Amino acid sequence: MLGAACLATVLALAGAAADQADEISALFDRIESAWANQDVQAVAATCSESLVLAVDPPNRANGALVLNKEGYLRALTARFASGHSPKEHDIAQRDLALMGTIALVGLGTLDTFPDGRTMTSHSLVIAEREGDEWQVVFGLPFFFQPTVTVTGAVPGSQGEAVGIQPGDRILAYAGEHVSEGNQFIEIVKRHADDPPDAQLGLEVARGAEELTLSVKPGTIGIDVSTRLLPGEGAALLVEGDDHQLIAAGRRVADAVCAQDAEAVLAIASPTAYIIATPGEDGRIRTTGPSQAREELERFWAWQAQSILDPASLECTRIAAIVKGNLGLVSCRFRFRLRDGEDAEWSNVYAFAREQGTWGLIATIPTPGSVAVEIGTGL
Repeated sequence: MLGAACLATVLALAGAAADQADEISALFDRIESAWANQDVQAVAATCSESLVLAVDPPNRANGALVLNKEGYLRALTARFASGHSPKEHDIAQRDLALMGTIALVGLGTLDTFPDGRTMTSHSLVIAEREGDEWQVVFGLPFFFQPTVTVTGAVPGSQGEAVGIQPGDRILAYAGEHVSEGNQFIEIVKRHADDPPDAQLGLEVARGAEELTLSVKPGTIGIDVSTRLLPGEGAALLVEGDDHQLIAAGRRVADAVCAQDAEAVLAIASPTAYIIATPGEDGRIRTTGPSQAREELERFWAWQAQSILDPASLECTRIAAIVKGNLGLVSCRFRFRLRDGEDAEWSNVYAFAREQGTWGLIATIPTPGSVAVEIGTGL
């Protein structure tokens, strides 16, 4: 049994963690309110002066853009002034991993735009306690776009007759943009009373090809589901000159190429290492230090069986950015797929500096096959 002093310590620690969780929850309540009111200064108050934030600006095909605090607030001001901001910005999910004065927060956000469109995105945010307040220091996006995907066509239906295939993504019906399953059903119902011989356009994406099929009003005869697919954005890191951090990142990359879990854990913080991955539903999943070895080995075994030739894995580029005692390293890996094609994958590694030594605190794979690009921050 726990002694009285030990029990008091445990309860005190539990209480402190609960207080910190409440403080971080309050931070994101303030962020949500600031966005709802389009109040740039209120957003600014939640951000550290050393903020580094990856964002996904329109019409940028080669990855996201890294902004410092000044650049972020300029971009946010322009976005609010443009009239294209969401009318509702709901932070619907918050997953928290506390590590002293550092917190990793997985966020799930649902934006609703004035024209009725919705967009779901998931991100991993690093907050740090600065004085008496928690503030956002790093923001890494996992971009997910909701899409309505065909899972099957009913035999004998018009869906089968026009050639709809499982895996097709529904883009539009009767000229109306489709982004979610229930919305698609409502659009189909609205047109059910159109003239029976009318030809309505059903726009679908099949791989990289977009097709327009003609269907009659009423039941199409297909099964669909709403899925979250990785978007095109990826974190963009600024090249840094912190040689110790670059060296630590290189050691991690070498350990990953060798698929040596012990070597990774030798670099990791023993109490704070988190492996963060977006699940199929877009939700950020975190695996703590006690399960890190098993998670790494499980992930590598899955890769070897289904995706890549482990012997072909190599790190081709490393870059880093440092803000105080927090650092990010991006590592780009090249490998050969099972079908013989070459491909790339990127990981982002978060480090914390304690007593002059960089310790790995988080492994953050980028979604899809998007590579992390290296560029210049504003």
